[in-house]
Amino acid sequence: MAFIIGLGNKCLDIEGGVDANGTPIILFDPHGGKNQQWTLTPDGFIVSTLNPGRCLDIEGGKTDNGTPILLFDKHGGANQKWSLTPEGLIISALDQNKCLDVKGGTATDKTPIVLFDKHGGANQKWRLSDTLPPKPSLSFPIKGSRHDDVAGGHMQTDFTLDAGGTLSAVTRTWTNVKLKGFTGSVTVVLTDGNKKPLWASPPRKYGVDGELVGDDDRHDNWSETVPSGIINQVRGYAILQQHDPKWLSLAGKRAEQFLDWLNSDEGKATIATVATIAVML
Repeated sequence: MAFIIGLGNKCLDIEGGVDANGTPIILFDPHGGKNQQWTLTPDGFIVSTLNPGRCLDIEGGKTDNGTPILLFDKHGGANQKWSLTPEGLIISALDQNKCLDVKGGTATDKTPIVLFDKHGGANQKWRLSDTLPPKPSLSFPIKGSRHDDVAGGHMQTDFTLDAGGTLSAVTRTWTNVKLKGFTGSVTVVLTDGNKKPLWASPPRKYGVDGELVGDDDRHDNWSETVPSGIINQVRGYAILQQHDPKWLSLAGKRAEQFLDWLNSDEGKATIATVATIAVML
């Protein structure tokens, strides 16, 4: 039995630990479950510890680039036979020029494993190990920054998150318009490695006047405490800044409601529209 470790020190994994024909094979954080344990047999099968009657299989026996790798009953076809080269490539017996590949070279959890032309990139390199690799650790403090043009003005937020869970931020709000001001809102969202929101700061609202009217440039310092159970799950962040946004109406509601909205289709679409999630690991 061994773990098959690839891109980003992550493991070859049977999605969801589902023991069924056709279950996708994915890349996932090491956890040591049976769906991450494999045996490379002398006759070339990569057999699952979850069910020794099933093994890695190229869907439909196809050789097209991008063909999914699945779990399937062992039947002995060439689309179930593999060889591990000294360079760490896992080559298909169906086509010696094709090998196991992490789709798109992305080390995000649940990235599909596919068949692809052999090129020797990092997303095609694998190693067998009796022990799990260490989970990636975060380096604190975590820092983030974002500038947005908002309603004819500007907002910039810089934050620092320390290992104790204190998020300290400063938001600058300003305009170069002579007579017209604006009001904007900001929230910092912390995400996991799949860009799923885990926590969000309560939305804050800041306004400025036009240059000839009053205060046209302000700096506001603010802070929040991130729950301890969230800290070690954080793998990314997004800073959302917008004029009169949907999320502002949720500011006075429970944090759980705001988080539920961020994880809804509407919330995800909003994040995709007004911010880029920065993935750190």
